[in-house]
Amino acid sequence: MKTQFVLVSLLCAVAPLASACVAAEPTDIDPASAMVAGELVTLDEIEATGPEIQATPSVPAQTFLFPRQATPFGASYEDWAATWWQWALAIPKAENPILGGPCELHQTGDVFFLAGTTGGASTRSCTIPAGKGIFFPIANHIYKNCPEYVGQMANYTCTDSMDVDLLHDRTLLWATYDKDLLLEIDGVPVDGLDEYNAHSEAFTETSSTNVADRVFPACAGPIEANSCGVPVGTARAVVSDGYWAMLHPLPVGQHQIHFAATIYRPGNPFSLDVTYNIVVTP
Repeated sequence: MKTQFVLVSLLCAVAPLASACVAAEPTDIDPASAMVAGELVTLDEIEATGPEIQATPSVPAQTFLFPRQATPFGASYEDWAATWWQWALAIPKAENPILGGPCELHQTGDVFFLAGTTGGASTRSCTIPAGKGIFFPIANHIYKNCPEYVGQMANYTCTDSMDVDLLHDRTLLWATYDKDLLLEIDGVPVDGLDEYNAHSEAFTETSSTNVADRVFPACAGPIEANSCGVPVGTARAVVSDGYWAMLHPLPVGQHQIHFAATIYRPGNPFSLDVTYNIVVTP
C-alpha cells in the first residue's frame, strides 16, 4: 500500500525581506531569503498516537487567487511585488507589519497588503474593508546594489555593486532552491503555488535614511559613503523574486489566511509560518 503523508507542523518563519545586503557582518552577506521547515509523518504514526486526522481536500489556486498572468487592479504580479517591497521597507521599524506592527496602518488603494516575518511563526489579527484585493508573499527575497560593501566582500567589485543584471542573476539563484509552499484560506489548502513565482524589474529601495527606523539596517535607503565614487544619496536599486498571492476580495465576515514556506538553501534553510485572523468589514 502506498504510504500517505500529512504535513503536521511547519516550524516556520517567512523571511520576506532578506537580501545580499541584509547581514550583521559583510562577510556573512548572502542573497538567500525566506524559508519554512516542515515535519512529515505517516498516517500510520498518527493513528498510533492519536485520533485520526481527516485531510481537507485542496482546491485549484484560482478558486481564491487571481490568475498568475492576470493584471489584478491594473498591475501585474511583478509590479505588485515591487510595490509591496516599497511599502514594506518604507514603514518605520516601530510599527512595521513584518515585525508584528498593526496591519491596518499605511494601507491605500484597492489592494490590502499583508506581511510575512523575518523568521519564525506568527499569528496576527487584521481588519480589512470589503472589496479589497489582498496581496502578500508566501516567500520572497531581494538583492540590492551595495557599493558600501566593496572591499569587505571577496570578489565583489564596484562594477558588480551597481550592475542591475547581476541583481537579477543573484535573485534568480534563490528561486532554484528546493522549496515547500503552503497556503490555506479558511482551512482549505490551495494547489498550484509553484506557478505563482514573480520576478520583478529593478525598483528603488525605500528604507528610511534614519538607520533606527529600518527593518534591515544595512545596505538600505539611499546609497551611503563608499569607495566606488557613487554619489551619496543615489537611489539604491533592488530586484525581487518570490511566490505571491493576490486574493480576490473576501466576503464580509471572519476569515483565516495561513501561509508558510521552506526554502532549502544548502546548509542553511530558512522558514516561515504566518496565520492571519481576518475580519472583513462592510
